[in-house]
Amino acid sequence: MVCYLDANNDSLCSCISVITKLGKKLGLRQRIIATATVFFRRFYLKNAYCETDPFLVVAACCYVAAKAEESPVHIRTVLMDARSLFSRALTSVH
Repeated sequence: MVCYLDANNDSLCSCISVITKLGKKLGLRQRIIATATVFFRRFYLKNAYCETDPFLVVAACCYVAAKAEESPVHIRTVLMDARSLFSRALTSVH
């Protein structure tokens, strides 16, 4: 089982793809999506992938990146869009 993400890991690529999809669904600019991706990668430099829920981390990174880039999105909007996106992502995996 892979517990840490690296640049060659398929899980990292799929999570970055989910960040991009969530960002587009929220109407975020490309700079904010890039910032969320950086936050995601930095988080998993210090934390094990198997100890956290990556979908929760994706939503948190998008929310914090929007605030950091001074284009805030309401947390309720992030959660509703993330929930609908993740339910589709989980059903396509299984």
